[in-house]
Amino acid sequence: MELYTQLAYYLFLQPYVAIPPSYPNPVAASISSKVVLELAIASGLIATMAYSIGGFIMAAAFMCISAVTVSLAYIVVPLLTPIFWPFKIIILKIFQGLGFLLLGGLTSSSIGRGGLPGLISRVYRVLTSGNLYRNARILGVMFFVIASMALIAKFTLTRRPKDFTKWVCIS
Repeated sequence: MELYTQLAYYLFLQPYVAIPPSYPNPVAASISSKVVLELAIASGLIATMAYSIGGFIMAAAFMCISAVTVSLAYIVVPLLTPIFWPFKIIILKIFQGLGFLLLGGLTSSSIGRGGLPGLISRVYRVLTSGNLYRNARILGVMFFVIASMALIAKFTLTRRPKDFTKWVCIS
């Protein structure tokens, strides 16, 4: 230590448990309880109005979406069916290709060729290809992070002392 010539920083240690000051905070003391009560009532009324107006808006949006869905299902689809009927084969082939990609080759023609042993080998290949394992690992990490965040929020909110003078931060 005698050879050290650089700047030295001294740390002043404070006790682990902070002792709240005996005098009240001047800003908090200047706010009367009536002002706080009026502010609470005003914010409660604003929240109630926002909730009710939001409910009406969501009901109107749900009604519009329902009307659009019904019109698409019962009016537009029957009118457009004769136009798109020649494209039925193309659309079916697209969906078959998507199913082939998702299931890794587990189609009805491949099942028919190998019988039950072929079905078992195809299912085994789908399960061991790594896609399901990779997706399960990602979902596991996501669930772990969400559960950790929920537990941290729960224990942070429930461990606060009821005595508000102990919330003082010492800087």
